[in-house]
Amino acid sequence: MNSKIRTAGIASLASIALLLTGGSLAYGATATSTSATAAGTGTAASQITTSSDGSVKTAVANSTAAGSGSAKATKDQNIYGILNSDGGSKNVYVVNQFKVTKAGTLVDYGDYDSAQNLSTTTKLTSSADKHSIDVSKGDFYYQGNLTSSAAQAQLPWNVGISYQLDGNTVDAKKLVGATGHVKVSIDTAKNPSAASSLYYKKYMLQISLTVPADAVNNLDAGDSGIVADAGANKQITFMVMPGKDGKLSFSADATDFSMSAISIAAAPFSIDIGDAFDTSSLTSGMEKLASGMNELSDGSGTLAANTGSLTSGTSQLASGAGTLASGVSQYSAGVAKFGIGVGKAADGATTLASGATSLSSGVTQYASGVTQLAKGTSSLSSGVSQLSGGVSQLSGGVSSLSTGVSKAAAGSKTYADQLSQQATSLGQKANATTIAAASEKYQTAFTEYSTALSMLAATQPMKLLTVQTIQKKLPDPVKDPSGYRSGLVSAINSQSDKDVTNILQKVLAITDTQAALTTLAGTAGSAQALSGAASGASKLNDGMQQLATGASTLATGASKTAEGASKTAAGAKSLDDGAQKAAKGGKTVASGASSLAKGATTYAKGLESLNTGASSLTTGASKLSSGAGTLATGASSLSSGVSQFASGVTQLSDGMATMAENTDKIPSTMKKEINKAMEAFTGTVTPVDFVSSKNSDVEQVQFMLTTSALEKTETTKAAKDAPTPSFWERLKNLFK
Repeated sequence: MNSKIRTAGIASLASIALLLTGGSLAYGATATSTSATAAGTGTAASQITTSSDGSVKTAVANSTAAGSGSAKATKDQNIYGILNSDGGSKNVYVVNQFKVTKAGTLVDYGDYDSAQNLSTTTKLTSSADKHSIDVSKGDFYYQGNLTSSAAQAQLPWNVGISYQLDGNTVDAKKLVGATGHVKVSIDTAKNPSAASSLYYKKYMLQISLTVPADAVNNLDAGDSGIVADAGANKQITFMVMPGKDGKLSFSADATDFSMSAISIAAAPFSIDIGDAFDTSSLTSGMEKLASGMNELSDGSGTLAANTGSLTSGTSQLASGAGTLASGVSQYSAGVAKFGIGVGKAADGATTLASGATSLSSGVTQYASGVTQLAKGTSSLSSGVSQLSGGVSQLSGGVSSLSTGVSKAAAGSKTYADQLSQQATSLGQKANATTIAAASEKYQTAFTEYSTALSMLAATQPMKLLTVQTIQKKLPDPVKDPSGYRSGLVSAINSQSDKDVTNILQKVLAITDTQAALTTLAGTAGSAQALSGAASGASKLNDGMQQLATGASTLATGASKTAEGASKTAAGAKSLDDGAQKAAKGGKTVASGASSLAKGATTYAKGLESLNTGASSLTTGASKLSSGAGTLATGASSLSSGVSQFASGVTQLSDGMATMAENTDKIPSTMKKEINKAMEAFTGTVTPVDFVSSKNSDVEQVQFMLTTSALEKTETTKAAKDAPTPSFWERLKNLFK
């Protein structure tokens, strides 16, 4: 495809601002003076002084006279914008170039802050936004400076420029001479405040700058930038298509960084494709596509008609699978319950076997215990017999005790009588009071002894034997009273039984009071004392009689005890007979329990095997249920999917029919759309005056925006010292 891109001198525009500002907009630039030959029908010498922002300060020249009447001319308009380092608009001025074909008065419109003739020494006549001057045939230039607040000063694009050093956003001046990782970002977007959107929609932007090659490494301009060698520099160029926003950037590892001014040139962009773009091959292919679409539509209709049977079958399959899944689920639940019951039966059988074994062991122990019971009852019977004999002996002993106490009472009375007689015979030779007191102590000791002895015989008669045994071991109290007393004291000190000790202490008290009374009676000469002793002996005799009576009662009780023991022996014999029979029965039960335990063990093993089988059955039933559920789910999904498929096929058939109907329109529609899409890039852009809609015959409008260079002062000074071409030389070079 042959094509021609018409950019209306965009490469030249990239140089206009530099040429008009002495080639550089470095910090600290000063005004320069140039001289050139003026264009026109005649020659004129002019002296033009320009300032650092590129505007004309003074113009002094001699010009030939122009003709009378209105001039005829076409117009080219160049808009120059001086930008701040951040991309904001600083100063905007317009250079209007007229190609005059008829001399006369030239009228142009623009709301300028000031207007200056760049071609001759004749001053423009300005009134409000109207500017006029008499011109000759040829080229005529004048410059109009726009105020930043004027509506015309609103450039079609908003430009934003930011700078980074080692990842940190910095002011542009910080990059001059910097070392580190440098990144410069340039963003362009539509300016909603601009008077016309034509330039944004139809103009292409070319953004360019240079950096010293020896100051950067790893230079990267991304996918949208082009980096080229330009002598000792690296030139970076970006393009922004009409109607598009630009987000551009480049980065590099810099040493002593500097860069030129950023130049942004804007000019109309179009592609003249002529007849090179032939769409006949596309339309021919689309006709074949339409034919194929008709066949495809027919096929999809047939497919849609036959999906009904498939949908019905899969629906029945899903229903049957659901019923199967429900039945299998119930079967699985029943098997699970059966397994649980078998498990419980197995557990019960195990418990039964264990209980039967325990029963067998317990019955065996019971039989053994009954045997031991029989032996015990036999021993009990024998012991009871012995108890009966012992009780008889006890009864006899108590009778003897009763007799002995009676005798002691009688002896005490006799002794008291003797003491009384002795006291009487003695008369006043002895202290009767002392004897009476001693006799009283004697009687009291004997009374306490008799009482304690009777209580012990009633509650614990066997301890009387211990007392009797101790007394038998003692010396004779009459023959050896001192030895008797000594042995009695020793027995008391060594005895641990309190009841036995109490009786022995009573005996010791009797022995001591008797010895004291005897001593008093033998030495006293008082008849009154002997009389008191006789009285005490009489009381002693009464107490001994009471003791004898209690002992007789004890004997009676012992006799009854013997009778009860005899009856106990008889009962024990009966118990022995019963125990013997129980022992025989226990053996029989033990034998049966052993058989029961063996049978229960066998039963438990059988149930355990059944439980294992039931567990496997439950597992299998669960898997079967799960599989049936999966089958049902799959069948349901299949049915749903087939229904959706049928619906989709129906929609496909309808869509294919519609597509087939519309396919015939594709070739003509495609051609229209291609032409419509190419309108933005084909044909000639009709320019509109940037400053005023009152102006006509505008052939071309171009923009050149530029920032200041980021260079050191020394570099700027060197640039100033270099020879500077004249204004006319620079202007003429634009169109070479």
